[in-house]
Amino acid sequence: MDPATPDAPRLRFERLAATGVDVFHTLATDPHIRRYLLDDETVSREWCRAEVARSDALFEARGVGLWLVGERNAPDEDRIGFAGFRVFEEMSPEVQLLYAFVERATGRGYATECGRALLDAATGFDEMLAAVDAPNRASARVLEKLGFTALGREPGVSGDTHWFRWARSTRAVRGRGDP
Repeated sequence: MDPATPDAPRLRFERLAATGVDVFHTLATDPHIRRYLLDDETVSREWCRAEVARSDALFEARGVGLWLVGERNAPDEDRIGFAGFRVFEEMSPEVQLLYAFVERATGRGYATECGRALLDAATGFDEMLAAVDAPNRASARVLEKLGFTALGREPGVSGDTHWFRWARSTRAVRGRGDP
């Protein structure tokens, strides 16, 4: 399946590939990203390689996967995060939206802009899940702006997880929201 590259006014997307493992590892071990996305665990390059392979398989099977994200006008090697779609088998077999940005890129509307671009590019999906750690209220607000609705929360080892669902039909009714 040939995936569409997301398009956003201030961001550029580069499909995560084996050549990006070192950049991905740097981002995945960033303290701000680790805090919410990885339960503050430090991941290895091997874990990152496995994530690239998992993303490649998801692109092949479903036309979605992970992207490195940079500011459109910044040098190509300057990445501020990663985003896309992943299946977390231990949580749910459904495809989930995820995004993670380094701290210097937060509070600027990038997550909302990125999420819109990703959902627009995921034309083969009418519904999508997302999960947020309870303390990450900013991310929950982003999901609400994107048209996700809260499903409830689930206790976990490292704290509660809040679940959200997005539906393309609901998004058309609610509109696109503000960044």
